[in-house]
Amino acid sequence: MCGICGVYDSFGRVGKDRLKETVIRMNEAIVHRGPDDFGFYHSAKCSLAMRRLAIIDLEHGKQPIFNDDSTLCIFFNGEIYNYLDLKEILLAKGYKFKTASDTEVIIKGYEEWGEDMPQYLRGMFAFCILDIKRDKLFLARDRFGEKPLYYHLKDGILSFSSEIDSLLKNNSIPRRLNHESLKYYLASTLVPEPYTMLKDVMTLPVGCCMTLEKGEVQIKKYFSINYQTDNSLKTKEDVVEMVSPILDQAVKRQMVSDVPIGSFLSGGIDSSTVVAKLSQLSENPVKTFTVKFEAESHDESKIAKETAQHLDTNHHEIFIPKKEFSEDLFWDLLEHTGLPFPDTSLIPSYLLTQEIRKHVKVALSGDGGDELFGGYDIFQWWQKITKFSFLPRGLSSLIGQTLTAISGLDIGVNDNLRRLRKGFEVLSQPEKLRFLSMNMMFSMQESKRLFKEPLKFDYKGFANFPPEFDSWTPLRQIMYYRMMHDLPLAMLTKVDRASMANSLEVRAPFLDVDLFEASSKIPDTFLINEGKGKYIIREIMKPYLPAIVFDHPKRGFGMPIHNNYSDNFRNLVRSLFESPGDLKEIFDFNHINDLWQEALVQKKDTQKLSLYRSSNQIWSLMQLVGWIKKYNVEI
Repeated sequence: MCGICGVYDSFGRVGKDRLKETVIRMNEAIVHRGPDDFGFYHSAKCSLAMRRLAIIDLEHGKQPIFNDDSTLCIFFNGEIYNYLDLKEILLAKGYKFKTASDTEVIIKGYEEWGEDMPQYLRGMFAFCILDIKRDKLFLARDRFGEKPLYYHLKDGILSFSSEIDSLLKNNSIPRRLNHESLKYYLASTLVPEPYTMLKDVMTLPVGCCMTLEKGEVQIKKYFSINYQTDNSLKTKEDVVEMVSPILDQAVKRQMVSDVPIGSFLSGGIDSSTVVAKLSQLSENPVKTFTVKFEAESHDESKIAKETAQHLDTNHHEIFIPKKEFSEDLFWDLLEHTGLPFPDTSLIPSYLLTQEIRKHVKVALSGDGGDELFGGYDIFQWWQKITKFSFLPRGLSSLIGQTLTAISGLDIGVNDNLRRLRKGFEVLSQPEKLRFLSMNMMFSMQESKRLFKEPLKFDYKGFANFPPEFDSWTPLRQIMYYRMMHDLPLAMLTKVDRASMANSLEVRAPFLDVDLFEASSKIPDTFLINEGKGKYIIREIMKPYLPAIVFDHPKRGFGMPIHNNYSDNFRNLVRSLFESPGDLKEIFDFNHINDLWQEALVQKKDTQKLSLYRSSNQIWSLMQLVGWIKKYNVEI
């Protein structure tokens, strides 16, 4: 596990010394991703570098690693869980190995399979391979987006890095706001790949590889999601028999390490499943970690503690008080994300991984379980709402407006009414934009009020669906959307930045490729059954986990930011919004000032707006304004 960066000058115009100086700065900016070691490769046309967090082959895993005749070299970020299986295949083909690292397996695999090599890898990764003989650079990223890779290309010069902050240490990259991405951000808090909030700074999309040769870039997708129900799976027992051994294999694969490992334990089904499997496979008690919120509504530590006792783990609780917020933390997190990141769960994730790193270097998580096995409540909400999709959009809009009017009456807060109103608002949107409109941070009308000039919305980036999409069930359609957008852009971004800021490697067994492929075949009835998601995981794990894990309502990991309205928080809000700089040219700050002042005094939910949503709207605007100020982004 590490971070990688580099600059490749296709035509040799920059000069070796300048390339080297630039990449040294870029590499210093990601020292937290790999404090154990570093590596460089310099030539007349390129400078490549990495920081290493040593996990496998501690003695000989130093990078770069070359092939036998030194015509290829690799810089690698991630872990390949099936590297030993691939090594056996390559040994049988006559390849020789000098190290015990997974990195060397990748480069030898590239010699054997060429650009098809990423298809053979089971793991999380972002890497670059320099073909010295052919004067070519090859980069690839894992299937689900566990590891990041950002880049900028102009005039045949490719700059890339694991983090935006590092990439921007290349002073030749302009810092200009991408106005199209700004619209996406305000609506959904997500910017679709390959775009970012910076103009001409891109991200290599999930499941893709990229080649740079003679100044030309080609991007190819090597992995695509396709849900194909296996109709031979007739009973619960059929599905359990298929999934259970693959789940065991996924956890066992990710235990490969030359350093101690532990696991997150939230009290939910996913992390509890991972810990139970770890406990079955480990000789010693598993080290488990949970966060204890002072705000009881978001605290699952009691459930986690009971689960830990049931599984006899070495359990640790990390306490987060209500007023943990500080301005320094705000700016630190912005530096590690390099982009505005409005999900408040980044805060407890950062604090939790900071504590876990004191005990272990690797931790397993339950990330991906909801996406693979239908765990989110919104999946069931969507199934109910789509039953009304036969209604004309105009009628759905009228019903939504009527419910909004009712919501304005002082009749007490009713969550069901709010959900129903939201449902008809969603159905009033064009079909391919309904998923985006489900979890908008600012509705289209709210977003339009933020801008001084009339705003046109064009959300094509979230409406690119494969040809098979229309043949899938509504459940599979929304699962696809979450897998392609929310998972890589929110969940996995949060996990990577929070953990790597603290030099901790986090692995997600549920995102094992073989487990995903098995889950993609399961009929809907074994995903959601009797109003409960992750039905088949529940059935598999009932013999191993306490009943409380399955019986309590699902909770998110978001930090209740409205409980942190301390003087420090209020002062930061004022300093950000009362001196907005050039942002005042495009935003109506009279409206924004009304929003934050109202949010800071809101004490309870209303029919129109929940306290949670209003506080998160303000947080998303704080992230945007703070990011623009920190990185001197041109408007």
